[in-house]
Amino acid sequence: MTLAAIACSTSSVRLGPMVTPLPRRRPVKLAREVASLDRLSGGRLVPGVGIGGDGSGELSATGEQLDDRTRAAMLDEGLDVLRAAWTGEPVHHRGEHYVVDGLTLLPTPARPAGPPVWVAARFGNPAPLRRAARHDGVFPIGIGEPAQLAEVVSAVGGSRPGFDVAVGGPPGAADDGYEAAGATWWMTAFPVATTEADVRAVLRDGPPPDRPAGQEHP
Repeated sequence: MTLAAIACSTSSVRLGPMVTPLPRRRPVKLAREVASLDRLSGGRLVPGVGIGGDGSGELSATGEQLDDRTRAAMLDEGLDVLRAAWTGEPVHHRGEHYVVDGLTLLPTPARPAGPPVWVAARFGNPAPLRRAARHDGVFPIGIGEPAQLAEVVSAVGGSRPGFDVAVGGPPGAADDGYEAAGATWWMTAFPVATTEADVRAVLRDGPPPDRPAGQEHP
């Protein structure tokens, strides 16, 4: 709902969740929501996905799947359902976790192949990087220096057209060298107590000269 409000209040900024824990969602329902939001925003949506975690008790307190490997399998299968659903063709899927028997989900997203999907990956864990390489971008977590980002870029197949590498940090954080290591986006991370004025200041002033620049703030 918040993203829908943002879509209606903006015209050029890209928007998306960082990240949606897909194993907690019903893929068919999420496919419809993504298609609607992509159309509402005029093709400006960038869905970020991951397996989620139980650091705040969100999973254990609600009876969700706690096993990381199982959630990873659910994420892969869920992404297959999303991709198939966005084609506008009947979806025939019968997997370990999800079943879709011949549903056609319309309308399709604004972009024929669906919106680009960025996959979260914790640094040092190769499986999420392999997953990200199959999609449109990677959002590495736990990156502390450009050399680590360079390892991530190498693991996903190197820099290539259309594949995004999003790096995040607080306003004013030093990130010298990330662009050279392969970053295509700098994601400014704001603490919970951030005011609207704080955000507007970053949007107004833009990134310092040593940050990756040249694209909108997602």
